[in-house]
Amino acid sequence: MFSFLYPTLLWALLAVAIPILIHLFSRQRVKKIDFSSLIFLKSLEKTRLRAIKIKSLILLLIRSLIIFFVVLAFARPSAKTGFASKLGAKAKSSILFLIDNSYRMGYETKKGSLLSLALKKGEELLKAYKEGDELYLVTYNSIPQEFLSYSTFDSSLISRALRETELTFEPADLDQGLRAGFDLLSQSKNENKEIYLFTELKNRELPFLERWNKIFKDKGMKLFIVRLSDELKENWGIKKIEVEGALEKETPFEIKGIVSNYSQKPVQSLLLSLYLDGKRVSQTNLDLKGGEEKKFDFTQQAIEAGLHSGYVEISDDNLLADNKRFFAFNLPEKIEVLLVGDKGGKEDYLRLALNPKGEGKNQIELTQIDSKFFSRAELSNYQVIVFSSLSGIGSEDLKRLDKFLNSGRGVLFFFGKGEEDVYAEVCRKYLNSTLKGKSDFSGKGQGFLTLEKMDLFHPVFQPYKGLDKTKFPQLKFFSIYEVTPGKKAKVLANFSSGVPALLESSSGSGKILAFFSSYESEFSDLGEHTIFVPFMRRSVGYLCSSLFSSEEFLVGEKIRKEFESPKIEKVELVDPDNFKVTLIPEPFKDKLVLKLDEIKKPGIYKLQSGDEVIDQIAVNLDSRDSDFDPFTDSELKNNLKDSPNLLVIGPEQDLEQEVLKTRYGKELSKNFLWLALVFLILEMYLAKSRKKDLEYFSNFSKGDEIAQTG
Repeated sequence: MFSFLYPTLLWALLAVAIPILIHLFSRQRVKKIDFSSLIFLKSLEKTRLRAIKIKSLILLLIRSLIIFFVVLAFARPSAKTGFASKLGAKAKSSILFLIDNSYRMGYETKKGSLLSLALKKGEELLKAYKEGDELYLVTYNSIPQEFLSYSTFDSSLISRALRETELTFEPADLDQGLRAGFDLLSQSKNENKEIYLFTELKNRELPFLERWNKIFKDKGMKLFIVRLSDELKENWGIKKIEVEGALEKETPFEIKGIVSNYSQKPVQSLLLSLYLDGKRVSQTNLDLKGGEEKKFDFTQQAIEAGLHSGYVEISDDNLLADNKRFFAFNLPEKIEVLLVGDKGGKEDYLRLALNPKGEGKNQIELTQIDSKFFSRAELSNYQVIVFSSLSGIGSEDLKRLDKFLNSGRGVLFFFGKGEEDVYAEVCRKYLNSTLKGKSDFSGKGQGFLTLEKMDLFHPVFQPYKGLDKTKFPQLKFFSIYEVTPGKKAKVLANFSSGVPALLESSSGSGKILAFFSSYESEFSDLGEHTIFVPFMRRSVGYLCSSLFSSEEFLVGEKIRKEFESPKIEKVELVDPDNFKVTLIPEPFKDKLVLKLDEIKKPGIYKLQSGDEVIDQIAVNLDSRDSDFDPFTDSELKNNLKDSPNLLVIGPEQDLEQEVLKTRYGKELSKNFLWLALVFLILEMYLAKSRKKDLEYFSNFSKGDEIAQTG
């Protein structure tokens, strides 16, 4: 069964009559010649005359067929088979454009970005539109966006929407995109429903495709996967970044991260540049093998306290979006510390370590109280509580710490004087550990224990990270508390006996450090060592770091910020392009809560109250889309086998022609052109043969005329 893509051209079949008319009107009239004898006619064979007549009729037929086949070829005939046979030539179609505009579509090929190639293919598809077809457009990244919630018959409207489609900075969610396409097409009553997927498919997306393809098949929908480029993708990007140990000004901290080579091709001397507060302050080079991830770290220090921000950037590749990753942090101007212990006792070591004499301006504001007054202290005024011991502290006092820790603050315990029952409760409740008891080594042969196996990568010990272990100060501990750490407790240092010396744990959003000895002389010589001052200052800074650190957010996430200042009435959000949006904080319990809508662009966002910047937010890409994760044709066929309703269209294939072919069957225009050419060659041969025969009879007639005149 045949159908025609351009049936209006079939009127040209009337031209088939032209050779017949020429034949009829160009027939020679018989010329009557008088002659006396039939002797010359007898030599003429009747069969030869008959052959000439047959040749003439065959030529007439061939010439008509040549015109017939040429006209059919231009009318674009096609043979309907399989699925195409179910659709009439006049059946209306519902066409849905499903276009991926996630950040991976910004990858630059030799012919342009993947998104620009997708939009060009979309314009090609519009050429297959015919009057009465329904059109839909859905763009998708992490969330699908419908151009219209209903169909349109205006192809110019879709064309304009394609031209206005922009790249986003969110990852793609193919599952949600296909769901949105299915929901829209389910509204259509047309028999022919088609979804055209414009994306750069990943291997891990094939299971989604396989599942949805079965659903489309059951609902009579066809899925076209429009491949955009066969180029082997090469991309590398910054996968992770974090600031570690930024606790106080003019002390070193580290900016760490991971760079990934998402392609199989190695990259040499990849340049990484660190920008801090708008200035490039450091750079380094990395070599990456194909598919390799490598860590990097920069060591810096900030001169001033307050809010700081920056980013790490790598040299350009074909996907620019993941070449930069932002960070933000806060070095507090003041840290309010409550020191709990017996006033006038050995806790003066602590006071001097946290607030040394002779300093003009201290970061730590210290308040010192006796343990018996702890129950009256307003804990919300402090960011950190340091217990020089738990002497005089009871179970009811410990309960007050729950709310304190849940608000993101920190507590440091020294296990010195006090009731063991209270220390055991601290271990159980806050450290997820078990207290075994107190051990005294002063009267034993070894005399003391030392400190070993310190986690020098932890912010508390970070200043000693590069120090040779043999040159580390030898601390002497004469009396300790032995504990068995639980799963949630992290050991930061051990005594030389192998039991934990320093544990870290958490409660709510707060941090807890516990030292299982004391700085007092009957327990150790810790308070007399030079290590004690930096240890205490960094411990305090670390314990309250969650209050001042700026959390990293990903593009598309909803952001919630809490403020304790009741004076804030409105806040301006300043984006990386310096565009401002006014936000109104909402009261929640004893705090103000600021809710930000989904951020659509990576960068540093400032929260401003009046002329004061009260916080900074680092927003980065979700790096899961940086890996193009290619698949082979065989993998695609294995996942999508037995799928007659699915067609993959290659980058170099004509999208319009492939679409029309699926609707109307296999096109036969070339076949008819070949037939016309064959018949043309046959016509030339027969015409030449007939001409010779006619010349023969012409000469014969002239000879007969001469004979008669003689």
